[in-house]
Amino acid sequence: MLPIGENFPKFSPVVYWAQSVNEVLVNIKLHKEMDTPLCKQSFDRTVVIDKDMIRVSAYCMQYNKDPNIGVKKKNEDTKEKAFDLDRKRDDESIIDVQSLKDPDYQINKKAITLFDSDEIEMLYDVDFSKAKYKWEGEGEVHLIMPKSTSNKVKYWKQLEKNPNK
Repeated sequence: MLPIGENFPKFSPVVYWAQSVNEVLVNIKLHKEMDTPLCKQSFDRTVVIDKDMIRVSAYCMQYNKDPNIGVKKKNEDTKEKAFDLDRKRDDESIIDVQSLKDPDYQINKKAITLFDSDEIEMLYDVDFSKAKYKWEGEGEVHLIMPKSTSNKVKYWKQLEKNPNK
């Protein structure tokens, strides 16, 4: 984790879950809302899985666009209007067209954001010794947790003990 005392904006990541008879599958995405992009660069990632609790946290380097730059330009030579748009590459990274044309063109400000799920208390226990997780890229983690054999309930109605917390 980064040094204590740093005031980074903190957000709860988006949590999706599903289940089979034997396992609970949790997908946690590092983005503020469902329709916003995932974190492109994360670091100090932590995943904690206990018998009745999970917690995921990560710092995310955000690149915030200045809304006053790169929106609309008029080409003085041809008198045409040109828009500087972000283009998606095959590797899912973003290229800013104007930044390729002009190396002095600054459109991004770097900002660090903390995504922390806090402790998610699960309704039932899992076998945390056999639980696994895998980071998919920088902004998404998949957790696979076998349900505890002590559970009498095959299908959970909800993941969390207190979902409105």
